[in-house]
Amino acid sequence: MLRCPTSQRQRIVKFNTIHDMESSTHISTRMIEPTLLPFSMDEVKRDPLAARLAALDKKMATFQQSLVTYDKNLASIDRCFVEIRSEIEVVQEGIAQLGKPTQPSSLPLKAPLTVHTDG
Repeated sequence: MLRCPTSQRQRIVKFNTIHDMESSTHISTRMIEPTLLPFSMDEVKRDPLAARLAALDKKMATFQQSLVTYDKNLASIDRCFVEIRSEIEVVQEGIAQLGKPTQPSSLPLKAPLTVHTDG
């Protein structure tokens, strides 16, 4: 029979959501609180479940780091889109003040900018 120490702490997953109304993007920040499994190296060597849980803990730590990097990249992309939208609006206002159509004439003066992120 496999055993699991009663002192084992459970991993907690938190989902925090930031919604940026200006850029209409959705960014999820996922945090997995780090835990140290309460197994000694002897327990890991003797108990197959302890060994599997220790391996899982290492994989979860790697996964957590990947999610943090992913969320930072999404935030950076979002900031770039906001800056681009702002610049487009300034240029469009300048063109409108000149009273001249944009070149080529097939481009609209007010092009909506939509951002899609998976999350």
